[in-house]
Amino acid sequence: MWGKEKHVENLPEELDGKVTASIVVNAVDRQTRKVKIVIVEKQTEQTVFKADFKTRLNERIAYESARDIVKAFTKANDYYINLETTNVEVPVVRTLNHKRSR
Repeated sequence: MWGKEKHVENLPEELDGKVTASIVVNAVDRQTRKVKIVIVEKQTEQTVFKADFKTRLNERIAYESARDIVKAFTKANDYYINLETTNVEVPVVRTLNHKRSR
């Protein structure tokens, strides 16, 4: 990282085996969801996996089942998920940095 003259060298990012996964869940009606999965390889920018399906599960469970499909595909084809995007609100757990006074 540091050169002889102590300056930062810009090393290119290794993209081999990294993919971007996109999961989109849309409501068709009150009980049906349409799920679209697209996985794009970052090095070649080609779509390596695409799937569309309908389910009667709620939005969160439909997202989790699609995520299981993505994980199975990446594991079977020796890929690494670099970025995952979705339109579903995923709960986030975080801690607060400040202490509450009494």
